[in-house]
Amino acid sequence: MAKILLAGDGWGAIAAFNSLKESNEHELYILTTDDAWKKRLTESGNNLVTGFDDRYDLIITAGWRPIIKEEVLETRRILNIHYSLLPAYRGFHGTVWAILNNEAELGLTIHRMNQFIDDGPIVYQYRVSNNFIDTATSYMTRFNEHIQNVLLGVVNDYLSGRIPEVAQDKSKASWVGRRKPSHCAINFNQPIEYQKSFFRALSPPYPLPYFKIKDQVFEVTEVGFHDSSVYTDRGRILNIDAEGVWISCKGGYLICKKIISQSDRREIDRSTFKIGQMVTGSQ
Repeated sequence: MAKILLAGDGWGAIAAFNSLKESNEHELYILTTDDAWKKRLTESGNNLVTGFDDRYDLIITAGWRPIIKEEVLETRRILNIHYSLLPAYRGFHGTVWAILNNEAELGLTIHRMNQFIDDGPIVYQYRVSNNFIDTATSYMTRFNEHIQNVLLGVVNDYLSGRIPEVAQDKSKASWVGRRKPSHCAINFNQPIEYQKSFFRALSPPYPLPYFKIKDQVFEVTEVGFHDSSVYTDRGRILNIDAEGVWISCKGGYLICKKIISQSDRREIDRSTFKIGQMVTGSQ
């Protein structure tokens, strides 16, 4: 029987837990900073721990953000679940960045951790085609379901030596950073095709795309797109009709079908806006 530590937070960690808890062969311990999940785990009688130590045969991280000390990385076997197709999109929010870059494939990687960012050898990958329709939330849900279905089998095969570690090709690597609220501001100078990817990438529970009029922030919860080669002021409300509020961008118009106030989450009536108003986003 192997002793396994799962260190993680968020829905990815819960998916990993749901897979590993089905094992009768391993003793599972959990490390999390999520107080709500910690409470549920305690009530269910799970083995909660407060840190890394040397009792574990394998450590698995899923959505774990605290920095792991280099001495731990050098002396423990740690597998990390990373939602991108490594070596591409090392770092944070890989699925969102991959959608923004119109990648043909999306996916996840299980790799052994070392002291560098998402650099260790690959143990397992899962690939899906990008259909350029589904949102980041849809893909993340699909990846979580896959982890729940396969992680225990991958762990068993890895511990038994049936899965080799394959070094990453650094020449194909790319790195991306943690997304911030400011990344959600709509850039009206970006072409219409980018806007389509942008709205797919930013879907609940991620923060939503927004624009500002003076000091008020408006989030767009439903959007349509209208292609046009006509050059005009970008970031200006140029039509309001039954479809929504039309704001010009490079190569067309965003049709904001449903708009809410960021401050109190109430839906804003279209009559609030005026044709000719300039809105601001990112530059």
